[in-house]
Amino acid sequence: MSGWSKWSALAGVALVALAGCSSTDEDARKPAELVSFENKVSDDVVWSASIGDGIGAYFSNLAPVYAYDKVFAASREGVVEALNPDNGDRLWKVDLGEAESFFGNRHDMRLSGGVSAGFGKVYVGSENGIVYALDEKTGELKWQADVPGEAMAAPVPDAGLVLINTTSGKLVALEEGTGELKWTYEQTVPSLSLRGASEPSTVQGAALIGTPNGKLAAVLLDSGLPAWEQDVSPAKGENVLELLRDVDATPIAVGPVVYAVAYNGELVAIDLRSGRPMWKRDYSSYRSMAIVGFDLVLTDAQGVLYSIDRRTGLEKWSQPMLTNRRVTAPAILGDKVLVGDFEGYLHWFDKNSGELLGRDEVDSSGLYARPVVVGDKVLVQSRDGELYMIKLD
Repeated sequence: MSGWSKWSALAGVALVALAGCSSTDEDARKPAELVSFENKVSDDVVWSASIGDGIGAYFSNLAPVYAYDKVFAASREGVVEALNPDNGDRLWKVDLGEAESFFGNRHDMRLSGGVSAGFGKVYVGSENGIVYALDEKTGELKWQADVPGEAMAAPVPDAGLVLINTTSGKLVALEEGTGELKWTYEQTVPSLSLRGASEPSTVQGAALIGTPNGKLAAVLLDSGLPAWEQDVSPAKGENVLELLRDVDATPIAVGPVVYAVAYNGELVAIDLRSGRPMWKRDYSSYRSMAIVGFDLVLTDAQGVLYSIDRRTGLEKWSQPMLTNRRVTAPAILGDKVLVGDFEGYLHWFDKNSGELLGRDEVDSSGLYARPVVVGDKVLVQSRDGELYMIKLD
């Protein structure tokens, strides 16, 4: 099902699980309609640029990244570019899928994980099970490495390694200079799971990853051995939809605490050293969270936006006006929370109250990736491959 979006996969499972439901149930799954609204905070597109053909209708974790005072972005077919963050001018462009034969046949690169940067390189993974490392200054291909499964989570560079969490349930560590395999950590993959994989986060010599079977694992970077595993979404339910319990969101460590959320599971705060839960709350999500100060912000599986006090797990506010609009993971810019949706609208809310402050239809092909904060601006990428640098007034 490599061509399916995650939303399509969920919808397909839901059709099986909910066969025979009433039209009322179907209405409850319709995207919320946007009501007329006069912006309280306006926006302005500083620049825009095209990055190949984007990702189209495919599920993808491709997203731009800001590093080395550059913006790096990629498209599914294999285009990777570096741009000037001030004006969008192209600094270099590489087409990993360009033809190598006289007849001009392109390779199907199926880039899907990244973009990330570190050790003077830019990294991107593919559904073909290949990870590419490019020089951040020139775009020159430094190395490429095969990994045992689709590389749909962004590669994570740290401690001389590049970590790749694959959809086959294998977390692999590659040597950052050569791409040589250093170790592999294997996870249990259930027969039914969401399409995707948790991007690792690293802290205090360990990699933190969510697993397809509802756990959070801490893996030692020097050996690939597990330090601990903890349930985030224990097995429950009877129908196929209820049995999905992937932890696809990137864990976030703040001081001695790590936060994780599961689909059909819970939002959990876990002691980093022992792996013991400190508190749990009922939230279901496969999108990554955002944390600034004591505010933890997430969008749940239905598109409801929440702000939670990360110290206690108590809910500060909820915002349901984007229900079923396939919203992105949230980003926090100053005192605003930003998300995009499937119709290409960018929405911004007051971080303290959840009040809608403004929206703009940026690109009708849809926004799918978390907005990226670049200084006092925000960068978004559309399904058609358009990049927009936006400033909120």
